[in-house]
Amino acid sequence: MSKMVASQSYVLYKAAGAITKALEFYGGLSSEWPADQLDVVSGLVFLVLVLGYTYYCSGPIRQELEPANGNDDVPEAPNEGNGEAEISLRLDVEFYATNRALLISQGFGEAQARQISLAQTFFAREVTRLAGLTEGNRELVETERIAIAAGASDEEGVLLHHDILLPDWKKFVSALSSVAPANKGYIRLSLQQIQIGPEVSDLLLKSLQMAPILDLVLINNGPGAVDFAVRALGALEANPTIHLHMEDSPIVCERDAMSFAKSLPKHPNDGLVALNQCSLGNNNAVMAAIVPALLDCLKVVVLKGNNIGVYGARQISAIIAGNPVNLRSLSLPNNLMGDDAAQLFAESLKTNDRLMLLQLGGNDITKVGAMALTYSLCCPRGLNSLYEDSNHTCMVDLGEDSSLRGVNVFDDPQLNRSMKILGTLVPLGEIYWNMRLFNNVPVEIIPRVLVLLRGERFGNLLIQHNALSAVYRFIREWNMPLLYTNRRCPENRRDERLRKKKVKELMGR
Repeated sequence: MSKMVASQSYVLYKAAGAITKALEFYGGLSSEWPADQLDVVSGLVFLVLVLGYTYYCSGPIRQELEPANGNDDVPEAPNEGNGEAEISLRLDVEFYATNRALLISQGFGEAQARQISLAQTFFAREVTRLAGLTEGNRELVETERIAIAAGASDEEGVLLHHDILLPDWKKFVSALSSVAPANKGYIRLSLQQIQIGPEVSDLLLKSLQMAPILDLVLINNGPGAVDFAVRALGALEANPTIHLHMEDSPIVCERDAMSFAKSLPKHPNDGLVALNQCSLGNNNAVMAAIVPALLDCLKVVVLKGNNIGVYGARQISAIIAGNPVNLRSLSLPNNLMGDDAAQLFAESLKTNDRLMLLQLGGNDITKVGAMALTYSLCCPRGLNSLYEDSNHTCMVDLGEDSSLRGVNVFDDPQLNRSMKILGTLVPLGEIYWNMRLFNNVPVEIIPRVLVLLRGERFGNLLIQHNALSAVYRFIREWNMPLLYTNRRCPENRRDERLRKKKVKELMGR
């Protein structure tokens, strides 16, 4: 037992003796009791103090071993039964405390000893879990979280590489490489606040090529994080199921950005790369080097909290307007962009028919920017503009309470377009038709209009309406002599009066 543990035990022993004396004088214990009975009482008091002190100390340790659940990229403890979980946690706490005391006795500083012992605890626990990942029990869950962490908050800093952890890395990589193969990845591997040195990098890259990993999550890994990410992208060519997530690892050097961009063609086109809080927008040269490669090569790109701003939005919108072949989903939340950026994206969506999701939440976009995006998805100038000048593939998400979430919700552009036309012809969800849209329509296409009203063009979308009554009312409102004299549909003022009346009724509710 180390000197620190011995001193703590001595303090608890003296405290137990003092409490026994107090009970003897003030608690009714007889001083005539035999000494052996008083020793029993003292021993019980000592045991209570030890258990209480252990529980008190386990609180901070429990927090270190189980970081906050609010962040999906922070490692969590394994999901086990209540009894097994308590046993596992107790063993983890004892392992952590023993290693920490040993490191301090060897001359390590308090903070460094805490981080190293925390990492060693994660290594020991995850090696045991990896050994149990066989085909039989893997089917019980969709994703297994495997995490190695040396801290739970940014204030603690990054644990730099130390040779004392090299044996733990080797055991962990060996266990990871021995996991039973699968048709697709299911392991979410998270490495948090621990530096990945060159030797460790070589070990991990071999396992990345073989292990069934779904997500590789790199969080605040300090110096060399970008270099490891670049090498990991190269390994993904042999294991295309892996998605790369990098967080709190700033890319501030143009050379690193160029290296990252050049490695992207090795990544499969249907892959995902997320660079969150990586400070891409702080350097225009970094943005210019890395963003075009991301949007041209990948299917899903996530760039959260990178201070992209209007300058970056201008660059990204120009790429979107070019209709890149692979890009299907682009997430840009919390990037200080605003209404000017929203208008740039609105214009770019008019020439893009491949992007299916654009997330812009947390960018201070007001009603002005939201209106510009609305017009790009559902142009209000008439049915022709709605048909030809609107984007029918991309759903735009502006965050909570966004009205745009209900636009382009289907994967089929034809169905999205039909829903917009139906919503325009039958405004406010009523059964009367907005006949103003047919003013001055050439008479030659009237048969097509009647087919449209009958519902054949929309299929099941018009079942809730009485299509035959709609056709009858539509023809009744026309001035038939003028229709065939002028060869165009006359303007219908009665329908306009009905529309205004209905709007007033709804506004007055």
